Amino acid sequence: MLATYTRDAGLFEPGSETHFEILHMAADGGVGYWVGFQHASAKMSGNAEPIPMKLRVTEVFRREAGEWKLVHRHADMLAAPAKDRDSLDGTWLPVTAELSGRTFPDEVRKAIQLVIEGGRYTVTTGNQVDQGTVKTNPSATPKEIDITGTSGPNQGRTIPAIYDWDGDRLRVCYDLSGESRPTEFKTAEGTLLFLVTYERKKSQ
Repeated sequence: MLATYTRDAGLFEPGSETHFEILHMAADGGVGYWVGFQHASAKMSGNAEPIPMKLRVTEVFRREAGEWKLVHRHADMLAAPAKDRDSLDGTWLPVTAELSGRTFPDEVRKAIQLVIEGGRYTVTTGNQVDQGTVKTNPSATPKEIDITGTSGPNQGRTIPAIYDWDGDRLRVCYDLSGESRPTEFKTAEGTLLFLVTYERKKSQ
């Protein structure tokens, strides 16, 4: 059975990976089964980044002509814990902000709203709208995020940043110069480092 899965793993597109966590397996004569988890990082058409998946799996095999033939498979996708999903989608309001070592003016901070949805962002500051794409690297330390403007004041610019996220609180340190990625969550005079702590806007 394991040989069968080694072969099937090769059917994923380049960049995909899969492995199996077998909790129990047995065979008796011409029938065999296994129960456990399938962990996969699937490269899917139309997605630049691999998609992580975890499935709870039961499969039953029958031995025919010297080979194991899959006769039944049941799989349920398991939802990742909130800490692991790294979902930044939502509406975020800044609660603290500092730029170049100085506290950001409250009247400007309170006028800012960030919306992230499906890898895209919209920042509204009063009547000004900035839109673009968001790309994250949650496996980095600290976690990395790149903001690329497609319309508005940052059109054509990529702003490197770092972030940490804990449910309804998001902290981001941007280098507004676009020159290099921050390495820690602080700003300094003479730089264009911008540190913001957001809270997720509650549904009404």
